[in-house]
Amino acid sequence: IACNRWSSPAWTIVTFYYWSFHLALAMTRLLGKAVWFISPELAPHLKSLAGAGMPSHGSGPYVVECGTLLSATLREIKLMRSSQTRAHDAVWQVWFSELRKCAAATLARKPSSLEARLHVSLIRTANVLGDSWPSDLRNAVNYTIKSGYGAVRGEHTVAVHSAVRVDPPSTVSEMINRLEGNAASLVPNVSLTDQLPIATRTLIDTTFAMAILLQELLDEITQRRGIDRRWTNTRSEEHTSE
Repeated sequence: IACNRWSSPAWTIVTFYYWSFHLALAMTRLLGKAVWFISPELAPHLKSLAGAGMPSHGSGPYVVECGTLLSATLREIKLMRSSQTRAHDAVWQVWFSELRKCAAATLARKPSSLEARLHVSLIRTANVLGDSWPSDLRNAVNYTIKSGYGAVRGEHTVAVHSAVRVDPPSTVSEMINRLEGNAASLVPNVSLTDQLPIATRTLIDTTFAMAILLQELLDEITQRRGIDRRWTNTRSEEHTSE
C-alpha cells in the first residue's frame, strides 16, 4: 500500500482477513478457549475419552475450554462440538461470544468511553452481517469473480486503498470514529456482497482494533501472571524490525 505501485485490492483484503483471523485465534486462546479441528483420522480417538453411554462424535471443529481449577496442579478441560461446520466460522463465533461478554462489563462501567464505542461497533457489525462475516467477506473477494477481482478490469468494488492512511497514520480515536460510522452504515437483511465497499473498510479497521486489543490483553496477562517481560519486549522488537 505504501509503495505507490498497483496492488490487487482483493489480495489486500484477503491479507487483512488472515491478519484478523490469527488475531482472533490468539485472543480466544489467551481467554481460555481454542477452536480445534479434529480430522476424520483423529475422531475415533474421542470415543476412548468419552464415558460409557456417551454418543461418539465425528470430525469437525471443536472448542477446547479451560474450566475451573480442581487443585493446585489440575484444571478441568472441556471439549465441546462446535455448532459450526467450518473451523474459521467456529473461531469467529467464539471470538464474538467473548467480545459480547466483555462489552457488557465495559458498558456497565463506562458506557460513553472509546472502549465502549469500539465494542458496540464491532458487535453491531456482527449482529447485522452475522458472526462469521469476516470469513464470508474473505470468501466473497477470494472466490467470487465479480466481487473481488473486478479491480483488475477497472471496476473497483473493494474499498481498500482509500481506507488505509499510511502517512500520517490514523490515531486510535480516528480509527474508532471510522469503524463506528461504517458499522452504522451497514444495512440489515442486505447481502454482504451488496455492501462490499463498507464491509471491506469495516474489516480493515476491525483488524487494527483487534491488534490493539490483543496487545492490551497480552500486557494484562503478563502483569497478572508475573511473566518475564523480557520475552514480550524481545517479541515486540522482532515485530518492529520486520
